[in-house]
Amino acid sequence: MQTSDASLNPKGYQRITGLSTVKSLTVPGGVRTVMLKCETQPVRWRDDGTDPTTTDGFLLDAGEEFMYTGKPQKLRFIETVPGSVLHANFYG
Repeated sequence: MQTSDASLNPKGYQRITGLSTVKSLTVPGGVRTVMLKCETQPVRWRDDGTDPTTTDGFLLDAGEEFMYTGKPQKLRFIETVPGSVLHANFYG
C-alpha cells in the first residue's frame, strides 16, 4: 500500500479503543482522507448515518487497512469481539 502522496498533507492521528460501544473519529479541520488500520480484533463500520452493530456494517479485519475518502465525520465503528484497537491517520 502506498504510504505517502505529495498531494496529501498529514493532519493528525487518533487511536481508538473501548469499541464495545459505537465510536466516531475526532476529525481535524481540512481532512479529505483517512487511513484506517485495525489491530487485534475486527471492527465494523458505516458512514451512512446508521450505527454499525457487531453483525452489521462493513467488516475491517484485524491487520487490515484501507484509505477512506468521503466524510470521515460520518464514520462510526464498533468491535465484533472485545479488544479491538483502531488507528486513524488523517490527511488533507
